[in-house]
Amino acid sequence: MSTRTVRVLAGLLRGHRRRIGTRWRRLTPARQALLVLALRKIRSSPSQAGQLVTAIQTLMITTT
Repeated sequence: MSTRTVRVLAGLLRGHRRRIGTRWRRLTPARQALLVLALRKIRSSPSQAGQLVTAIQTLMITTT
């Protein structure tokens, strides 16, 4: 996943959060973007699902 892709998606998430009036979320927009992109990757490439699940678990642990 490219940095540019994550930044663009994070920007879209920030705008959406602003429009709906969300005050806070556990994940930053950038981390939420990474999670969304990782889940999409799992769906498109099941053979790499194990590696991505580990990455997602690591991400979730570091944000709590």
